[in-house]
Amino acid sequence: MLDATAGPDTGAPYWAAPPERAFLSEVGVNPGKLRIAFTAEPFFGSRVDEDCIKGLEATVKLCQDLGHEVVEAVLPVDGKALARAFLTIVCGETRAVIEEARGVTQPQSFI
Repeated sequence: MLDATAGPDTGAPYWAAPPERAFLSEVGVNPGKLRIAFTAEPFFGSRVDEDCIKGLEATVKLCQDLGHEVVEAVLPVDGKALARAFLTIVCGETRAVIEEARGVTQPQSFI
């Protein structure tokens, strides 16, 4: 699926560089020992659901059992500023979609 959908959308101003090899050829390749950071600290809210914490803990243990180095790393993020910036982008994109839809659905005037 990644090989079929990778690459820029039409008109995208930026995108990830193309992979050196097909994603499918990477399936089953041993990645070697990885250094993986994690955090249970939420960026937007004041708490993380207990089921999510359990899932994170199980994933951390699995990665450790597979031989990877797993470290907790809490990022210094201003949650309120991040939420404000995120919502600004979402609202801007929503307005653009509404404007585009209006242009497509409104009858054209020829006067």
